[in-house]
Amino acid sequence: MNSPDVSYPLEDTENTLFDKATVIDAPDADDEQPETGADIAIAMATAGHFKTAAAVPNPFTVEDCNEQEAQQLDCYPPSYHGLLLQLQPGVYYYMCSRNNNFTNRNQKASITVVEE
Repeated sequence: MNSPDVSYPLEDTENTLFDKATVIDAPDADDEQPETGADIAIAMATAGHFKTAAAVPNPFTVEDCNEQEAQQLDCYPPSYHGLLLQLQPGVYYYMCSRNNNFTNRNQKASITVVEE
């Protein structure tokens, strides 16, 4: 998000937390390890179901799921080991889009990264 007072994703997709991140470790990655910001975002958004952006023909088309289930993120694993990332200094805002779907929850936060 651009700021904590909005409830929609960042529109500038070239300057995100993930675009400025470096993958240090990817415990679930087999041969495919996320390298670009888009790869990292897809891996995190799909709980590791897809490892790279190139592997995703359409994030709302998932085997054994209908389109509504896919749009509500019901087709992806409930847990994920995640990625160990090195982040660049800055303030990054984020939200839980899954819970915004129910309209009665609003989970937002920020990450502040400083140089040592």
